[in-house]
Amino acid sequence: MDYVFIDTSVFEENNFFEGAKIKELLRLGEKEEIKILLPQITYRELINRINNNVDNALNSFKSFRDKARILRNHNSTKAHFNSIDPDKVKQDLKGELDRIIIHSKIEIIDYPSLGIDKVFDKYFNNEFPFNKGEKKNEFPDAFSMHTIENYCIENKITCTVLSKDKDLINYKSQNLNIYNNYEEFLDFKLNELADAQKEKENIALAKLSIQQNYTDLIKPIYSFIEEYLDDESIFWSDEYMEIHDIQIKEINIDFDEFNLISIDEDEIIFEVETSIYYEVDLEIDDEEFSYYDEEDKEWIYYETTTKRVKKSFSIPVEILAQIASDDTVYTEVTEINNGKKIKK
Repeated sequence: MDYVFIDTSVFEENNFFEGAKIKELLRLGEKEEIKILLPQITYRELINRINNNVDNALNSFKSFRDKARILRNHNSTKAHFNSIDPDKVKQDLKGELDRIIIHSKIEIIDYPSLGIDKVFDKYFNNEFPFNKGEKKNEFPDAFSMHTIENYCIENKITCTVLSKDKDLINYKSQNLNIYNNYEEFLDFKLNELADAQKEKENIALAKLSIQQNYTDLIKPIYSFIEEYLDDESIFWSDEYMEIHDIQIKEINIDFDEFNLISIDEDEIIFEVETSIYYEVDLEIDDEEFSYYDEEDKEWIYYETTTKRVKKSFSIPVEILAQIASDDTVYTEVTEINNGKKIKK
């Protein structure tokens, strides 16, 4: 059995309990295909992150309600303006976390009583998981890793660490296998457990169907990229001149790496690493046709010119494949870029 430590960054990326990947990891724990380890300090940090996210969300929600108050006049939207008790939300989410811990057979590891000097040595020597910045914020990570490492040594095991935190990813230990791409671990584990010939056939069938239905599947991705490009602020690093217009000339979308992140009988979910290439024309002021107005202290431009910008990047795309009894496969994009905007 694989022993697994899931860092708070993985929970947070999956909106704590909602994402398909965290649900599948917890399901594997429930089926005792993996043993999830959770240091007491990580449990406390999870609750802290949940509470902070609730506070931020309620502040945003309050701002929305204030701006959208006209909608209180309509019956279909009136209920959305009911008051929300933040303490009850936080308590309910803590209760959900506690339920998951029991349901997924997660083992809570108590605080270490010895060996704290090793953590402080790393702290004062600026070693991972500490940086030169706000070190106090990194203490929970340091004690979590120290706790897991001690547990592995005492029980003569190795533990898989799943994290998106670059400080944890660079932590060095012969007792820890650290994944900076936890989707790879999930893909490996699910393929390893797909013993039934039918499951293997379904996985292959789903992959083939995604490739065959590429044209339809990229439509929502294309719209997502178009919306992203309709923002001149993303080009400010490419052009200091005023941008008057943005014309999309080309968008290429390619499916690269497939990671299996959930399989449940006739429903299979892949996370597909998707390469995006685009070319846009920026209409900007032409410096050759300009003069400096001494009175108003500003440049006056008579003409515009065009500058072409070419860029590429990758984003994750979640694709659901549903397999009917006659082996017909229905595919759809269920999430793009983990439900977040692309970072500028």
